[in-house]
Amino acid sequence: MIMDRHRVPVLEEAFEAFYEATVGRTYAAIYRVAGGDEFLARDAVQEAYLALWKLWPDRGCRAIEDNRRYVQKIAVHKILDVYRTRWWQVEFDNDLAVPDADTVFDEILDELSVWALVRQLLSRQPPRR
Repeated sequence: MIMDRHRVPVLEEAFEAFYEATVGRTYAAIYRVAGGDEFLARDAVQEAYLALWKLWPDRGCRAIEDNRRYVQKIAVHKILDVYRTRWWQVEFDNDLAVPDADTVFDEILDELSVWALVRQLLSRQPPRR
């Protein structure tokens, strides 16, 4: 796409006006989506506006609400990408001691025997008690 160099300042001014008009509301919405993570919300909003800036020659003629919703959608997808990445990076504790099967069985039997004693004690009590 060949652009007229006289048109570039107009595009920049239009994007700047759009940014100033929408960034507060967009950040507030994305902050809630990010679960209160200020840094994640700021990064997502910044990357979303950068993505829209790259498309601004084509999207600049659209209504401000359309572009604001478009930016929010991009930012939400950025946050989802971060959460997906965090999910895959879960580290497991290799020092976790796994109990022996016999030990677990003995613990269960001990608990059952305690309950058996309680039941025996209760069964020996008079009905009124």
